[in-house]
Amino acid sequence: MQRGSFVSLLNYCFPLVRINGYNVKCHWTIIFFLFIYIHYFTVEMSLRMGPGMALLLAVLSTLMLYTIVLIHEMGHGAAGRRLGHRVDEIYLHPLGGMVLVTPRSPREELIITFWGPAVHPLLLVLATPLYLLVKNGLWQPSEFTYFLVHQFFWLNVILLVFNLLPAFPMDGGRLLRAWLAQRMYAAKATVIACYVGQVVSILFIVYAVARWDGFFSWFLILIAAQNLMACEQHKYLAREVDPYQGDGWGPDGASYDLSNYYSDESGVRYGGSARRKRKGIFARWAERRRRKAEQRARRAREAQIQREKKIRVRVDELLEKVSREGLPALTAEERDFLSRASDVFKKN
Repeated sequence: MQRGSFVSLLNYCFPLVRINGYNVKCHWTIIFFLFIYIHYFTVEMSLRMGPGMALLLAVLSTLMLYTIVLIHEMGHGAAGRRLGHRVDEIYLHPLGGMVLVTPRSPREELIITFWGPAVHPLLLVLATPLYLLVKNGLWQPSEFTYFLVHQFFWLNVILLVFNLLPAFPMDGGRLLRAWLAQRMYAAKATVIACYVGQVVSILFIVYAVARWDGFFSWFLILIAAQNLMACEQHKYLAREVDPYQGDGWGPDGASYDLSNYYSDESGVRYGGSARRKRKGIFARWAERRRRKAEQRARRAREAQIQREKKIRVRVDELLEKVSREGLPALTAEERDFLSRASDVFKKN
């Protein structure tokens, strides 16, 4: 098999459904994940409600999870469409979902990213009353229905909190990058967000190992591994590519070229193999003194040029008077002015 065909196979996504103008596609590996999840869930619940009901509950629970993920991604897509982007594809994979939209500025990234997690509080408006009724015993449904209500409530709570963690490239990490990018160069903001994301992802792994419970610990480790690799990739791309489609967006909102794109005002380059050493306090003081002296000298030269320009205009007027009326027509003050002007031009 050729390498291109192998890569195409690895990236293959099959169409699932078209809803609200979105072509929803699933990565082929999601099939294996669903089988593993349903098997794990069925084994866990079969002792409580029998294998048949446990299998049905596992299938419905899985469909509920990915339906919530789909609504989450549609929140991103709706915000992107509102900002004028063409958003027509959503991808579901074993570890979550993805919508294809590239913000043109940090502000757009804040808005588009925010509206993914924002759908969960809206869903909780529906889920919380039912959950409280069941929790307080005011409604006593079957164990099957109770579990679905319980699952719907906690899935939204967990996905809301989890997605807001600053683990780039998850939503929380993208919100952090967009917030930083309004205060510094976007590449520098990307690198900082990636480092924070890598630290959080390592904490995911530590938590998963410390609280090992089989399937879900593996699931969290896979998410952390995916985040770590994505952060490395984004750190590398930030050195070459503007994350906001080449619009620039420095700290003052103005565009800038990529030669300055990956460095701040002090000249420190972020993410490169070498960083320029920061000057010491005395060197910075001497640099400020030198710049101030240069500014004073420049202002003095400009003032001298203006004075000489005025003198030349006055001299031309007096010479014209001499040519018209003769030298005796000059007053003592005018003769003195011509004498001083002659001394000035001799010095220059």
